Amino acid sequence: MADGIDRKAEERMEFATSKEVTVAPTFEAMHLKENLLRGIYAYGYESPSAVQSRAIVQICKGRDTIAQAQSGTGKTATFSISMLQVIDTAVRETQALVLSPTRELATQIQSVVMALGDYMNVQCHACIGGTNVGEDIRKLDYGQHIVSGTPGRVADMIRRRNLRTRHIKMLVLDEADELLNRGFREQIYDVYRYLPPATQVVVVSATLPYDVLDMTTKFMTDPVRILVKRDELTLEGLKQYFIAVEKEEWKFDTLCDLYDTLTITQAVIFCNTRRKVDWLTDKMREANFTVSSMHGEMPQKERDSIMQDFRQGNSRVLISTDVWARGIDVQQVSLVINYDLPSNRENYIHRIGRSGRFGRKGVAINFVTSEDVRILRDIELYYSTQIDEMPMNGYLRALLAPQSGEQMLVEEKGHSRQGGIATRLSNLIVFSSRNICVYGLTSNPKHDTQKPLSGPVDMFYVLDTSHCHAKVHLLVVEGYDYFAKFKAAAVHAAPVYMNKQATLEKVVRLIKQAGQEGIKLLVFPETFVPGYPYFIECYPPLKQVSALAQYASQSLVVSASSPEIAVLTNACRSSFVAISLGISERVEGGYTLFNSQLHIDTTGAILGVHRKLQPTYVERAVWAQGGGHTLKTWRTEGGYNLGGLCCWEHTMSGARQALIEDMQHVHAAAWPALSTMAGFEAGADAQIEALMKAHALTGQVFVVCASNYVDKTCIEWMAKNLGEQDLVKRGGGWSAVIHPFCVFLAGPHTGEEEKLVTAEIDLKELAAVKVWVDAAGHYKRPEVLKFNFNRGAIWEDDKRIVGSRQSREDVNADAVEKMVERGEASKADISDQNHAP
Repeated sequence: MADGIDRKAEERMEFATSKEVTVAPTFEAMHLKENLLRGIYAYGYESPSAVQSRAIVQICKGRDTIAQAQSGTGKTATFSISMLQVIDTAVRETQALVLSPTRELATQIQSVVMALGDYMNVQCHACIGGTNVGEDIRKLDYGQHIVSGTPGRVADMIRRRNLRTRHIKMLVLDEADELLNRGFREQIYDVYRYLPPATQVVVVSATLPYDVLDMTTKFMTDPVRILVKRDELTLEGLKQYFIAVEKEEWKFDTLCDLYDTLTITQAVIFCNTRRKVDWLTDKMREANFTVSSMHGEMPQKERDSIMQDFRQGNSRVLISTDVWARGIDVQQVSLVINYDLPSNRENYIHRIGRSGRFGRKGVAINFVTSEDVRILRDIELYYSTQIDEMPMNGYLRALLAPQSGEQMLVEEKGHSRQGGIATRLSNLIVFSSRNICVYGLTSNPKHDTQKPLSGPVDMFYVLDTSHCHAKVHLLVVEGYDYFAKFKAAAVHAAPVYMNKQATLEKVVRLIKQAGQEGIKLLVFPETFVPGYPYFIECYPPLKQVSALAQYASQSLVVSASSPEIAVLTNACRSSFVAISLGISERVEGGYTLFNSQLHIDTTGAILGVHRKLQPTYVERAVWAQGGGHTLKTWRTEGGYNLGGLCCWEHTMSGARQALIEDMQHVHAAAWPALSTMAGFEAGADAQIEALMKAHALTGQVFVVCASNYVDKTCIEWMAKNLGEQDLVKRGGGWSAVIHPFCVFLAGPHTGEEEKLVTAEIDLKELAAVKVWVDAAGHYKRPEVLKFNFNRGAIWEDDKRIVGSRQSREDVNADAVEKMVERGEASKADISDQNHAP
């Protein structure tokens, strides 16, 4: 995967394409404007997708074009790039018009156009219903190169003569099947008759039925056709299932079971009517579930607010009508539930395309009553696909079905129904602790052995038999995607020492390499940017002063507005790789430095920053102490919790336990090369190995340990700026990937050879380890051992430090004084600390 698009799926895609269409292998081969190319690459694209490589050149030539391809293959960028290529930004008139069936889609297109045209000074306005007409008039009178809108409002602005059409060169109909097949048709014709006769028409959609294609002959001239064959339309990597609910009134209980059972990032639930959306939203909230909802009758401001919350992840489940089915892109959506099967076949492919965007894995679940079976089979035949019964549905039915006449009440978060408990408990394999029992089930639901399972299981169920109730949950509710498998790699490499820009370029190159190799998590060494300050070990303090100043200037500021951070987030998003990057972090507006790990997800979102709690005694000349608020794990798009520590922090048992208690699944360990330093040659690598294996086993986590090696750029920089030294030599480093049972999955790798030390991580194996030992669960004695983690401790990040030049000693003295006032330390303690060596 690269650029967020599944290239393997693209290669398998077959096109019924006009003969004159050629394939442009790169964006450069399309001869696009230089500033447009800059915008394309800044947006995260590296090479064109299948539909882009075929359609952009034809559209730019002025040909009427019909482009159809799967959801998530870059169709919006296809016509956006084409429009930006043909418009003249020196002419402040509307030159391209895009019509969309929904307000949200029109707004999203505006955002894409503005992002791709960031270096072109382009003006683009979303002209949509439900917003202030006066604002539309003001914007249009100012002059807009491109207008993206809904047919009704656009037609109104044209009739008012505020949207001038005489300079329009191109009309784009996005989701054209919806625009031409519903109530929009007359409005479309209304707009079209006001356009210049030579206006180029571009028709784009994921589905284009034959009757819609036939309709295009009325307003298109000899169009180029780029059409995906119908049986290629079901989405690659998207699992489709159905659950037989038999009766309409059973759907709600089934949905509640799924909601409790599945661990998801975000989900969309589709209903066929606005009334059903409102009813289901109320029912879910009455049952204490957190959901949001959206449909066409809502005021635009409310719809915008709901969309913003959902995009930002503040809302996890959205219930909607088909107003959300087309073109809307929220990359974190991993699950689509068709509470009602769509009323037409085309909307099915649009709905399920909301999950698994840009090649990511997703799941579509269809609730099927006895009356819906015919519709489901029709969808299967039309798209030449197979929709299987959801496997878990069979497991739940077996576990809850009445056995031997025994009836018990099953209670789940405020709703209840009748069910039974399976009596075959011979496959009890995990443990029984008070009222909690865990059962393992294999992938074969017919498994009927009378002996405990000795091999690995595919799913665990937790059965709570307290208070004469049975509560059934999947173990995945503990906080990770039980079925996730992915490649992780430790970066064993050297930075371009004390050269932030060159090192960032190297980081981007390694991220791209990881994406090409299918790696989803990349862990970098400690302070990889701009390099570990070995000079603090090699030279007397007075000699270090100038070096420390240079080191501060080469340190990274972590800010949403930082172009350096944008380079990293774009690289992660375009290659779909998450990273844990060791950096020397400088506070924005100040000179305080921290030894930090920057965690960025596969979506390009910044998960957070961990700051080393306590630098070693020599490191305190460089870095301040990190706060407890950064000692945590972050939930990733991959379905696991990621956390990390730097170097000798791993000797702090409390710090490691804090991550364990925070449900860590994958640990990013950042180290510098130690074995090249005089006095450390013999024991450094052995010490690192011991600490890494200890954390893997005691924390029941996968450890990805990354270390740099010392190369000539480091040695030469110190010699040139500070003089010759013989304490640090070239080479060294220790990088590996370690299983929770202390087995090397990859590595250890040492020495002066750059390598991505790569292994596959199977999160399912965490459960097998936790059967034996679970330091945050059943193998825990809270009544004997209690831990106090003060994650509110922000010693070094006090507002008096950030952005100020107050001396570190004054700040520490003030912080200690506060501890005395709170009763957390005594005067004697302070005196002892002040006289400590």
